[in-house]
Amino acid sequence: MPASIAFTFGSVGDIISLIQLSGQIIYLLVSTSGSSESYQALVLDVTRLQNFLEQLVLAIRNENMVSCRARAIFSERYAEDAVVSCRTLLERIRRRTMYYRNIVARRASGTWMDTWRKAGWMLFRQGEIEAFREQICQHNQLIVRALAALN
Repeated sequence: MPASIAFTFGSVGDIISLIQLSGQIIYLLVSTSGSSESYQALVLDVTRLQNFLEQLVLAIRNENMVSCRARAIFSERYAEDAVVSCRTLLERIRRRTMYYRNIVARRASGTWMDTWRKAGWMLFRQGEIEAFREQICQHNQLIVRALAALN
């Protein structure tokens, strides 16, 4: 039988930091006028992830004791690995976005922010956006399963 999930203040704090990180990414992504369908879908996927994480924090705070069903589905190690994996993905997206934004800032003539707003989204490769989206969807599914187990 797997160990029960230890949703401690630290783990809730970790999830809250993921919410904040996803908010930073959303801000960076929407600061462009990205019009490609996949880019807009990435923004929506990160927003959805942020919403699911917020729901997870509320569910954990409202749950005095994690249910037996949740214990059967998730181990403490599994929950910890999921948080670390999600953080790694979000940090990778943020780094890529900041990398592209810095390129625009160095090379743009005039106001670099105008160039970023107009064309920053075009710097992402199509496969890169799709890979980010696929990984975010996997995290979203994990969180939905955790929410279902907690409710």
